[in-house]
Amino acid sequence: MQIARSIVLAAGQGSRLGALTATRHKSLLPVAGEPLLIRTVRQLVERNFSQITVVVGHLRQSIEQALAPWSDQVNFAANANYATDTNIGSLLIGLGGSDAPALIIEADVAFDESAMDLAATAAAGEVSVWFTNGPFQPHQLGGILRADASGQLTDLRYTPVYEPRFSSHRKLLGLTYAGPREMPVFHRLLREAAARTTAQYYMMPWCEHLDQLPARDCDLGHCRTASFNSPDDYRRCCELFSCSVTV
Repeated sequence: MQIARSIVLAAGQGSRLGALTATRHKSLLPVAGEPLLIRTVRQLVERNFSQITVVVGHLRQSIEQALAPWSDQVNFAANANYATDTNIGSLLIGLGGSDAPALIIEADVAFDESAMDLAATAAAGEVSVWFTNGPFQPHQLGGILRADASGQLTDLRYTPVYEPRFSSHRKLLGLTYAGPREMPVFHRLLREAAARTTAQYYMMPWCEHLDQLPARDCDLGHCRTASFNSPDDYRRCCELFSCSVTV
C-alpha cells in the first residue's frame, strides 16, 4: 500500500557545522554507517511512500549523485535561492502546485526505524501531525508546541532562546505531516507568507493560523531521533546512534 508523498528539504548550506561541511553537504554526513540523506530516503522507500521529492540547492550535484541508485523513486526540485531562503521557499518548491498531503522532513534529522514507522503511520491518515522529541529543555531553542490531554495542539511557536514559561512545551523535530484537510489552507498561507519574505521557517504560517490548521502532537521521545546544526550536535547524534564521528 502506498501512502502520502514525502518532501525532504536538503537545500541549505549547513555553515554552522564548520569543517564538517567544508567539502560536503550536511545531509551527506554519515550516521550509523550511512549518509543521513541516503538513510532517510531508504527508510521512505521501504515504507512505500507514493512520491519522494528532495529539494536541493547547495552542492546539489553531490546530492543527486549520492541518490542516483534511487532515481526511479526520487524526484529532485531545485531551489536557486537557497542562500537567502530559510526553508519556506524550499517547501513551496517541493509542493509544486499540488495540495496533496505530505510528510515534510528536514534533511538534518536522523530517525531510527521505529520513529519512521510512526511517521509513516501518521502519513497514511487524515490528521495533521507535528512531531516532537520530548520536553523543551533549558539548553534548547527553536520550534516548540504545547498540546492538551487529547494531544491536540494549543500552541505552536518558534523561540530563539529558552524561557521557563515554556517548560510545559515539547521540542519540535524537523518532521511534520500536513494532512488532506489542512494542506490546501497551509499551501495558500505559505504562498502568502513567502511573498512577504522567504527568510522564515515554513512553520510560521501554521503558528500564526493555528485556529485554521488543527493538528496533533506525536512525541517521538521514546525513539532514537536527533537533529544537528553544530559539530557538538553531530557528535551527540553519532553517540545516540552508536557510530563514530567523521570529520
